[in-house]
Amino acid sequence: MEPVIWVEVLARNDEVVARTRCVGTFITIGRGYDNDVIIDDPHVAPHHLRIERDAVGGLTAIDLGTKGGFFLGGRGRRQNRAHIDGTQPLTIGDTHLRIRPSDFPVPPELAIMDGKVGWLQIGVLLGVLFAYVALGSWLEDTKPFKFIHYGGFVFSITLLLAIWVGGWSLLSRIFAGSAKFLRHLRIAVILTFATSFLSLATGYISFETAAPVIEKYAYIADWSIIGFFCFLHMRVMGPTRLKFKAAIAGALALLAVGAHTMFMFGMEQNQSQYDYSAQLKPALLRLASPEPEQAFWIGVEELKPKLDKARKTPPSGD
Repeated sequence: MEPVIWVEVLARNDEVVARTRCVGTFITIGRGYDNDVIIDDPHVAPHHLRIERDAVGGLTAIDLGTKGGFFLGGRGRRQNRAHIDGTQPLTIGDTHLRIRPSDFPVPPELAIMDGKVGWLQIGVLLGVLFAYVALGSWLEDTKPFKFIHYGGFVFSITLLLAIWVGGWSLLSRIFAGSAKFLRHLRIAVILTFATSFLSLATGYISFETAAPVIEKYAYIADWSIIGFFCFLHMRVMGPTRLKFKAAIAGALALLAVGAHTMFMFGMEQNQSQYDYSAQLKPALLRLASPEPEQAFWIGVEELKPKLDKARKTPPSGD
């Protein structure tokens, strides 16, 4: 039996849009009708590529003297001859190909998740999330209990989840052909839980150690987590080009951190304030020793000359 070579034409998201079965020790790919695989691409030569089997059964791609050549794994260095292992896409013109022998190993099948089971898991995660957020709000609440206060939290989280998951599902539908709503919803719920836990943890640690700088710059960790979960969303859309997707998620996180830092800097310029913890906590949780009363009065004495000088200095007219 003659060996079989499979040639797959890929979309931009690396999903297979066409698959051709070729028989023989070598095949040719190009725009001409005498090729084994015909590519309808004006940037592909009439006879562009030859795929050969070597002595051990491997595949080698050979450029047939074209102007554009071919590329492996994207738009890197142009190739004229290269070994192909079936994992990296091969590009000729504007067409992405994947070439594999018939004995190329494929992963085992994925289990089909029952829709009821999936929604049950999401329901449990949402219940834990709402209970956790309500508990955190109750621990920090200094006002009389009002159900509408906690109901507002639940409504806000639900609305944000709906917008976030709806956006990612729409992108999945456009670029991957499937919304994958449950998977995006699961990631979004875990993301919300992670950021809520981080906010609560940094607040308590900042209070316990009398180091408000921890809470002040916790947004860096927040945006880093959001960037990581954006990468997970993109991975759900398609498990290919992961380095590129990770770079996009990292760049978005860095951009968000930079914008947040500039916003905070502008606020500090307009509001000359000392750093302080934004959330009150039980005094028993404080690990740092309280400042002695004598140090407080020393600070007051040091402040008096500055206040006297400020009173005597006429204000600058604008």
